[in-house]
Amino acid sequence: MITGGSFSSVCVRTGDGTGFQQRRMRSSDAKQIAYSTRGRRAKAVNAAEGYINGAVFEIKDTDGYFRIDVVDERGRRANTQAYFLDEL
Repeated sequence: MITGGSFSSVCVRTGDGTGFQQRRMRSSDAKQIAYSTRGRRAKAVNAAEGYINGAVFEIKDTDGYFRIDVVDERGRRANTQAYFLDEL
């Protein structure tokens, strides 16, 4: 049984040789989608009104790994596993 938000897709897009990547993800209706890293760098996208269903986050070489968290309107969370950059 799913009790919180859910992920419908997650993808990583590499840059143009500049060393950056983007993490694009789609989710169920969410109030917040957050990105956190080993280096404690974090970003969040919040719904101003209604819901959001996706977000794009820049991945830096120094992040080590990252996780994505989705928070629904009731405060329930869905979390990804840690994605290690050297394994992508």
